[in-house]
Order: sequence, then structure tokens, then C-alpha cells
Amino acid sequence: MFVAHHQTIGEKTRRRIQKQGVTCRGYKLWTDAEDGICRDGYPDYAAISRALPHRSSCAIKSRCVSIGITKSSTWTAKRDTLFRKLYRTATTKVLYEAFPEMESRAIFDRGSQQKLSRPRKPYETTGIGLLDTLREECWRQNISMADLDEFAKAKRYFKDKRWRGKRGTANYNCIVRAIHELGGTLSVQWGSVH
Repeated sequence: MFVAHHQTIGEKTRRRIQKQGVTCRGYKLWTDAEDGICRDGYPDYAAISRALPHRSSCAIKSRCVSIGITKSSTWTAKRDTLFRKLYRTATTKVLYEAFPEMESRAIFDRGSQQKLSRPRKPYETTGIGLLDTLREECWRQNISMADLDEFAKAKRYFKDKRWRGKRGTANYNCIVRAIHELGGTLSVQWGSVH
């Protein structure tokens, strides 16, 4: 009896909504013509908004999902499983292709929410052989340039990349001190003179 009572109320509400043309919250119901504009205009949301000025952009995007034009941009258990498999190792391009309906910000926000980390990129080369060798070792040991500054008492030389620019030069005192702090040694090899 309880279920039947709620079904009756539901039917009355649906009939009233159809008759008045507005939802319980006072929003106009979507018409077939408006749905047609969404289908014809997709994916140009700006054009759809111009054709439907009384609809918010959020409502338009939601309607496109409702009528099956676009996929839902919500995270489901199945999508999360795929996301976790890809996020740690896949390139950014692969992530965008796997989740085309998601904005890039939503993808990386999801990674942060799930406390996932992206693959670390190696430090870029500087063209200074000794410095590049040092930076490769830092990357291998997961040492940041700020940490290296602290180890080598180099102020902000490594973090600020002071070897670059017009006044930038290789500060071999800092570089050698950092190599020693990381447990490395230097060796000199002379080529044979003919």
C-alpha cells in the first residue's frame, strides 16, 4: 500500500510537470527542438548557447550527456580502474586519448585526489658535461635541485639554474662540492700525446 501510494503521487507529479512545462524547481522542460539544436551544434557549445540563450552552459552540457550526444564526465569504478593503470606510466597524450570527454584539469585533479604520482621526467641537459652527470645522478636518487643546494651549501645555484642566461656560468666549486656530497669522485684522464 505504501509503494502504491508513492507511485500514485509520482504519476500525478509527472502529469503536472508535462502540463505546466516546468520542473518542480521551476526550470523549463527541454523540447524536441532544443534537443535538435544540441545535436546539430555539438561540439560547439558556444553556438548552442547562442541558439539557446535561456539555457545555461552547464545545463546545455548536462543535456548533451542526458540525450547521449556526449559521454558522462563522471568517474565510475570501471573508469577509475583504467585511470589507475594508466596514470603512473602513460604519457599525457595517451591519458587524453583514453579519457577524451574529460578536461585536462579534471584528469590531473583525479590523480591528486587518488594520491597518484606521474612518472618523473629526467632533468634537462645543460650542455655542461660535469653538471649533466651530476643532475642525472640526482634524478636517479630522486634528489631535487633544492636539496642539492642544501647539501652543497650552494645557496640557490642549482634550483635557480644559474648556469643559464647571459651572466650564467658553470660554478665548478658548487658542482664539485655537490658531487662529493653525493658520494661521487672525480678523475682526470689525459689523452696520449703523439
